[in-house]
Amino acid sequence: MGNNWKSQPSSRLGRTIVTALTSATAFTTYFSAQTYQIRVTSTLPIWATIDSTAVVTANSASVNIPANFPEYFACTAGQVLNFISTSTSTGYVTFTEIV
Repeated sequence: MGNNWKSQPSSRLGRTIVTALTSATAFTTYFSAQTYQIRVTSTLPIWATIDSTAVVTANSASVNIPANFPEYFACTAGQVLNFISTSTSTGYVTFTEIV
């Protein structure tokens, strides 16, 4: 008899978008249909919000995502990720839709 173990549920990766990061507030395109979770990582620390519009300004009252530490967030289709960095360096933010 072999050992049986229950595997972990998996998710399909959707599109991945890489955005150059400066000290200005930026946002992603709207999340695709069937997107319920996103993965966000950045080469610089960022402040981020997930909202239904791209005009929301991310600031220090938003969630802080450390550099090079991927975070997963629940979301719904049609929302956007707003983000800003207080660093004067240039970096990149990558977000991947999990569908």
